[in-house]
Amino acid sequence: MTEGANWLGLKQAAQQLGVSERTVRRWLTTGKLEGRRVSTPFGPGWTIKADSAPLVAPKGADMIETANAPPLAELVALVERQQNRIVELASRLAVAVAEVERLAITALPAPHPEPVATESTPAAETVSAPAVRRWWRFW
Repeated sequence: MTEGANWLGLKQAAQQLGVSERTVRRWLTTGKLEGRRVSTPFGPGWTIKADSAPLVAPKGADMIETANAPPLAELVALVERQQNRIVELASRLAVAVAEVERLAITALPAPHPEPVATESTPAAETVSAPAVRRWWRFW
């Protein structure tokens, strides 16, 4: 290791390599990267030689194939068509819900008329149901 070489901190090296700081530490201990231990105000830390940290594309960059990707205008048109379809389906759904509510109201049975009070016997009036006391009421 030469003293005139550029050194990177752990975080900068992790960003440059496109990996986590923990992976950089693991690579340092296994010798995959060239680095040295330095003392910092917060305890010992690592610096990595800039030449030993190759440039790596960010995560997910290899998944994008620009050669096979459709043009942007085509994608915008597709999004607009999908949005119009969503609006159309939402209005159809609203009409269907209104129809279901209308049918549910007409299908309900008519309310039963109140029973007509007849003369009751004195024995029936004296029998009363016991008072119901709820368990959460203590007074």
